[in-house]
Amino acid sequence: MFDLKIEGGTIYDGKGGEPFQGEIGIKAEKIVAVGRGLGEGRERIDASGNIVAPGFVDIHSHSDFSAVINPNLESKIRQGVTTELVGNCGFSACPILNEQHRADLSRKYAGCGIEIGWTWPEDYFSLLERSGIALNIAILVGHGNIRTGVMGRSSASPTEDELDRMRRIAARCLQEGAFGMSTGLIYPPGTFSTKEEIIAVLPPVKDCGGLYTTHMRNEGERLGIAVREAIECARKAEVRLQISHLKAAGKENWANIEEAFEAIESARGEGLDVTCDRYPYIAASTSLDTVLPNWAYEGGDERELARLADARTREAMAREIRQNHPEDDFWSRLIVSTVWAEELKEYEGTSLAAIAQEKGEDCCEVLFDILLKDQLRAEMVSLSMCEENLEKVLQKPYAMIGSDGAAKADYGVLSIGKPHPRTYGTFPRVIARYVKKGVLGMAEAIAKMTSMPAKKIGLEGRGAISEGAYADIVIFDPDTLMDTATFDDPHRYPEGIERVMVNGKVAVETGRFLGVLNGRVLRKGMGG
Repeated sequence: MFDLKIEGGTIYDGKGGEPFQGEIGIKAEKIVAVGRGLGEGRERIDASGNIVAPGFVDIHSHSDFSAVINPNLESKIRQGVTTELVGNCGFSACPILNEQHRADLSRKYAGCGIEIGWTWPEDYFSLLERSGIALNIAILVGHGNIRTGVMGRSSASPTEDELDRMRRIAARCLQEGAFGMSTGLIYPPGTFSTKEEIIAVLPPVKDCGGLYTTHMRNEGERLGIAVREAIECARKAEVRLQISHLKAAGKENWANIEEAFEAIESARGEGLDVTCDRYPYIAASTSLDTVLPNWAYEGGDERELARLADARTREAMAREIRQNHPEDDFWSRLIVSTVWAEELKEYEGTSLAAIAQEKGEDCCEVLFDILLKDQLRAEMVSLSMCEENLEKVLQKPYAMIGSDGAAKADYGVLSIGKPHPRTYGTFPRVIARYVKKGVLGMAEAIAKMTSMPAKKIGLEGRGAISEGAYADIVIFDPDTLMDTATFDDPHRYPEGIERVMVNGKVAVETGRFLGVLNGRVLRKGMGG
């Protein structure tokens, strides 16, 4: 007698196998039988007309703080995500090792109803376990957190002693259950680090068989160079590499995607474990202050804000921004998505070019004013990619799906602003748009969202429908599945997600979240 039996659906095992009509028997948290003519279940789900697949594994997520603010993680669980890998792009919720870092984070999350009192991964894990979480969370440790813990927001190169301290911090985080380390080489303090520094800090990742993920140093004009740098770091450190959100940004750089493919495929030909992820949209999203020159970040948020308030420094920053971005449409492609200051709310969903025109001011001055008034919290959407390249990336056998989004909700503090719709729609969109267009086959698409990321991360018993696997399952109607979130109206959940199960319990039914917090903190090397 099973606790739960799913019957009548078309099963995709997540590993790329052919679909089949069958039944799934579940006891407690695990799948114990898959086939036909199985025994009875105390409870029964009729999945007739629907597809039954492993829950989606979001290999590139930023829900580190969302999980603390609102453990329901609704924009993810309601699109079928059952596991997220957080801590990407060089910044993670932990470790937090000095008061400057804690103060900067407290400023960023002011008004979110949380106190950033934890230090190490185990502290963070304990917090999540006490509150409960709707889905499974695995973490990477951010290189930016490690560097900040040793050097603050200094642009200096680390000494040998500082490198040793960074390695020891990384080792502790990995021992406490992190699955690897990430870098964000366009963000402070990662932008100050050299290739040699990254290689020097990676040995603990190799020692534990962990994963190295990177938001590369350049995704535009120097894309090929950045890909080769990432591969060289992985080769010399002897670690597995995941290139985050592979793209060619800026129309003048779209052709550079071919150079990126060549570099990745050459490395794979050597036997290196190099893969990538991508979200199914042609617009990016990040902090608005990434437009600033690197030197503007030196010393931390307080010094960055002081520079933004100084007229002569603003002139210097403006000159460099114009030199770096001479494109005629640069400012029209940058859309203010989320701000916290009430006086700036009217700008959400509007390009910097349009705001500047309306105010009769220079675009750089508008940028500086928004950042200053919003205390560096402003975010943007950048219209920078093309559909042809997106489809090419999705079709690569080494590419998987990641949202690059933090969980949101259509209520409370996580409903602020107009965030990128990927945080609500990524996984349904892959099927509703790219499977239906024939860019991907259904089994292939599901594998890219389940077994491939689970295997890359190193998750045991996740990402597949098979005997002994955890019962993380999504059931959806392929005829009605659709992402409904848009850039103008992003806080909208998808349609067609019938049920989502996490560790054997139904958390979403007929598209509605049931309030079930059955997710787990996943620790590397500790099972589950």
